Amino acid sequence: MPVLMLGAIATTGAALVFSPPPAALTSVNLLSKETALRGLAFGLSLAMLVQTITVNSPINNLFLGWSAETLPTDWQKYVRRWNTADSVRLAMGLIAFGSTLLGGV
Repeated sequence: MPVLMLGAIATTGAALVFSPPPAALTSVNLLSKETALRGLAFGLSLAMLVQTITVNSPINNLFLGWSAETLPTDWQKYVRRWNTADSVRLAMGLIAFGSTLLGGV
């Protein structure tokens, strides 16, 4: 999964940096809608990676150490936390993907 996230960060970052500015870009309008959407996609892709490393992966590692005999009494708390974090990560991914499409990449 992190490999795919790094690919998403690389492609959205490249689109942000290397896409030509729109012809109607003036000194009054320094940030086009497309550039803003690409920036949003890049930022959300980075946020997804950070959340995976800081929240989801540590909980996954905790789960790996459990067995039927060593299951803690409050295991449901950890499952709820992981599900919430995964739902937030999914929402960020969907918004980033939509922003990428709307940004013209």
